[in-house]
Amino acid sequence: MIYLYAHTGREHGLDSLRRVAAIYEKLSKKGLEAEILLNDFRAQRVGMDMGLPPAIPIESIKDIDAVAKRGDSVVIDSPEDDGGRLEKFVSDFSRVVRVATASGDGPKYGEIVLDPLEIDGRYGMWQFRELKLPEVDANGRVLLYYGDSDPDLYLLENAQNLAFDSVEAIFGEYFYVKYEDSYREFFATMHESSEYETLLLQGYALMSSSLQIALEAALNGVKTLYLEREESTTKIRRVLELCGAFRASIEDREAIGTFIEDSVREGARERKIKGSDIYHLFV
Repeated sequence: MIYLYAHTGREHGLDSLRRVAAIYEKLSKKGLEAEILLNDFRAQRVGMDMGLPPAIPIESIKDIDAVAKRGDSVVIDSPEDDGGRLEKFVSDFSRVVRVATASGDGPKYGEIVLDPLEIDGRYGMWQFRELKLPEVDANGRVLLYYGDSDPDLYLLENAQNLAFDSVEAIFGEYFYVKYEDSYREFFATMHESSEYETLLLQGYALMSSSLQIALEAALNGVKTLYLEREESTTKIRRVLELCGAFRASIEDREAIGTFIEDSVREGARERKIKGSDIYHLFV
């Protein structure tokens, strides 16, 4: 059996779940069976919206071997401290694949490490789902999906830079509910995160400060602006360019306004998703 573990929550959002969903999708297309392991109940519902089967709940990365058995394969997308368990996983499991969590994060005990900021020459665009989006013309609206959470209220601090008449916002899964009225002061229309893919079907452009969300949308043909909270690294700039996404500081209202004006005039989508060979890791 192949087990895919994603660590999610208010601090880290749902990006790991999105990557795990992409891997699950690619394995399923090749007829490989996999199970999902999740530490957070909210991710369970979101995962099912993404087409994942019901997940097996575990407390943390340290509990993976309470489910997976000797000879199984595991994929781990988590920033958690493994408390020394990773070495045991590599010893016990037939294959351990880990998603890198920082620049220069390489193998520690012989496990395979995948970089989420690289379009891997061996495994293709393994970290992105293929969204079922039609080639529709722009609808003149822009969807702001800042991310899954706003724990430091950075979005609220900069909301005035993003508040344009044509912008509609998504209320992130881990946003503090008590601040919903504050967001509505800037964005007249607020959507639930579960509506995201339905809205993309209608021809919205997208702005996001989540690199995972931005890249995935761009590769699926959505005109996308990545909102930088700080200057992007060379690697991030390279992958944004490769995927066809734009970037601008979240504090640069002029650049954001230019993207929005151009999005209103945008034509049909051009999907850039390519096939992935990640299933070769497990056969």
